[in-house]
Amino acid sequence: MRGEAAEQALAEVVSVAVVGAVGGFTVIAVLSTLALIATGRRPELRLLRLAGAGRGQLRRMLCLEAAATVVTGLVVGAAVASVPLLAFSLSMAGTLPYLPPIQAAVIVSVVALTAAAGSLPPVWTTLRGRYPRHVSPSGD
Repeated sequence: MRGEAAEQALAEVVSVAVVGAVGGFTVIAVLSTLALIATGRRPELRLLRLAGAGRGQLRRMLCLEAAATVVTGLVVGAAVASVPLLAFSLSMAGTLPYLPPIQAAVIVSVVALTAAAGSLPPVWTTLRGRYPRHVSPSGD
C-alpha cells in the first residue's frame, strides 16, 4: 500500500515537472515571437507618431491589441484543449474534467503577462521622446 502511494506521488511530481517544462518552453517561444513582431512594427509606430498620434494613444492601442490577443488565445486554446480532454475524461473516469479556479487564474495570469511582456517593451523606445523627424524606407 505504501509503495503504491509513493509511486503515485512520484508520478504526480514528474507530471507537474513535465507540464511545467513544456509550459516554460511555450512561454519562451511566444515571448520571442511577439518581441520580433513588435520590433518589426517600429516603423509603423513612427509613422503613426508623424501622423499625429500621441504616445498615450499608441500605448492604449498596443495594450488593447495585447488584450485582444490574450482573450483570443485563451478562448481558442480552451476550445482546442477541451475536445480531447473531454473525450479522455469521459472515457477514463466517466466524469467531466475540472480545473480548480486557482489553476485557471494562474493560467490566465501567465498568458496575460507573456503577451504584455512580448508586445510592450520592444516598442517602448519608439514611444519615448519627441515626434520623429522622418521615416526612412528601411524603417530606421
